Amino acid sequence: MNLWEFKAGFYDSARRLFPFNLILAKESENLKNLLAKIDLVDGKILDVGTGPGTSFAFLGKSAQVFALDSSFKMINKAKLKGGKNFIVADAFALPIKSDSFELITAIGLLEYQKEKNSLLEEFRRVLIPAGYVLLTYSQIGLLNFIRFLGIHRLYLLSSAKFNQLIQESGLACLKKKHSLIQTQILLHDNSGTHGENKI
Repeated sequence: MNLWEFKAGFYDSARRLFPFNLILAKESENLKNLLAKIDLVDGKILDVGTGPGTSFAFLGKSAQVFALDSSFKMINKAKLKGGKNFIVADAFALPIKSDSFELITAIGLLEYQKEKNSLLEEFRRVLIPAGYVLLTYSQIGLLNFIRFLGIHRLYLLSSAKFNQLIQESGLACLKKKHSLIQTQILLHDNSGTHGENKI
C-alpha cells in the first residue's frame, strides 16, 4: 500500500493538533501573502500533491483549481472540501497538455521527492509562459531532522542547494517567506514556450 493511502485516514486530524496547527497556520498565512503578489488572469491552477485539499482554503473560490494527487484516498478526502476537478496521477508524468496552467502549487511536496529537478521540469512543461509556481521546501534543521525519523523519508536541502535547483530549473524567485520548518517561495517563468503536448 502507498504510504499516503495509509496516512489519508488520520492526516487531517494530526495536523489539527498542537503544535502542528500553529506551524501550519503560519505557513498558510505566508502562502496567502505570496499569492497576493500576483494577479491571475483566468485563475486556472494546478495543485500538485493536493492531499486532503488543505490548499483550497487559500487558493480562492473564484479560481478554477485542478487538484492532483497520487493517492485515491487523499483525493476522496479532498472532494469533501469542495472543488470539481480531481486527478489521480504521478506528479512526474502529468497527464496534462503543455502550457495549460497559469499557476502551479506544490505545498509540502518537494521534501518527499528525491528527483526535484525532474519534478520542476514537468511543472514548467504544463505551466504557461510567464506563469507562476508557488511551492514550499523543508530546509535542513533540527525539527526537520526529527521529521526525518518518521515513516516517510525526507530529502532536505540547504538554502544554497535549493537556490541552485531553482536557477537550473529556469524559474526565477519573486519572493520568499519562512516559517518554522519550511520556506514558502513564489517563482516566475519568464522563458518562451515549453515542450511537446501530452494528451
